[in-house]
Amino acid sequence: MAEFARISLSSIHIGVRTRPVDEDHALAIAASMAERGLINPITVRKTPAANKGATPYTLVAGGHRLRAAELNQWTEIDAIVVAADAVEGQLIEISENLSATSFPSWTGPCLC
Repeated sequence: MAEFARISLSSIHIGVRTRPVDEDHALAIAASMAERGLINPITVRKTPAANKGATPYTLVAGGHRLRAAELNQWTEIDAIVVAADAVEGQLIEISENLSATSFPSWTGPCLC
């Protein structure tokens, strides 16, 4: 089961990521977020013991969005909090990254 929350950026532990954050990509997302807001929340899991309780959430998916929020100097971000252990969290991260990177480039007409 998942829940929706607004979480302080300082309470999120980033941990080891399967894909590093590309700063140029994060800057582009930051510009979009500054104009349109956060469209898709990040995903985190509860880890109350992380860093001796200083970071009660660990990032599961949304590293570029989290970095973009930092670049925009946001103090909080919308998140989906999932019930997952470390292995399940990593599977969610891999699944989201595969979906994002395998999506074909848009080649159709702009519907703007």
